[in-house]
Amino acid sequence: MKKSILLLAISLLFLSCKSDDDSGSNNSIVGTWLLTSIIENNEEIITMCERQEFYEFRDDNTFSFQVFDEREDLNEDGTVETDCVEGTLDTGIYTIEGNNIAIKFDTEDESDVSVFSINQDTLTLTFEETEIESYVRQ
Repeated sequence: MKKSILLLAISLLFLSCKSDDDSGSNNSIVGTWLLTSIIENNEEIITMCERQEFYEFRDDNTFSFQVFDEREDLNEDGTVETDCVEGTLDTGIYTIEGNNIAIKFDTEDESDVSVFSINQDTLTLTFEETEIESYVRQ
């Protein structure tokens, strides 16, 4: 009987311990995150080129953000062809606190910090509660 109780206590002890993966490390954010939607005033406003934009978060608490711009070319027959080209590549640093990721671009001063919330494999960035950007892990 004592052995059974001891075995049960040891089992409960192991089950109650958190794994190292739950320690709040940067592994939950590291990777590439693709923009999937932009909602402004409850209306979807994302463009074809914006659907290619992405954040890349790295282990060393740095990130990059790739913008894509729309380019229109006039064809010989007078039609307009539209495609997307790489625009600016912005970089910066990030910090994680709980389910929030604060980012600061290298080109901004200390007071210009944006905060993402993370829920499983979705990042959400809200601007003044009127615009919401959503990103998914690639």
